[in-house]
Amino acid sequence: MGNYKVTYGIDGGMSQGFGVKYPDYIEKDIMIQAENNLDAVDKAYEKAVELSRDHLSNPETGMTKVSVHAIYDMDQVRLHIGALVDWNKVHDGRILLEDERMVAKCSTLEHILFMSREKPSNEVNE
Repeated sequence: MGNYKVTYGIDGGMSQGFGVKYPDYIEKDIMIQAENNLDAVDKAYEKAVELSRDHLSNPETGMTKVSVHAIYDMDQVRLHIGALVDWNKVHDGRILLEDERMVAKCSTLEHILFMSREKPSNEVNE
């Protein structure tokens, strides 16, 4: 397993409370472990989906959009995502591409649905 650095762009929202959300954009570097470059691309996209669900939606667009800006291998060489992405997953909609970047989106409605499925932390599995 090797370490890869992934740079994400997160277009979402932020709130200081009081039920008011403001547009927000951040870039975040996250380290992932993968068996090889192909596995790194898959895991980078899985993390993008997770990040899109974990961040507030942008009130101007009604969604959170996470872009994979770059993936760097163990030697800090930037991977060419377009050459490594599984095009079968792109064609059947499991991976979204915009401007040659992998993109994960989560709408406000999807956020609400995901939250409604989550169990409270004090609930015990039976």
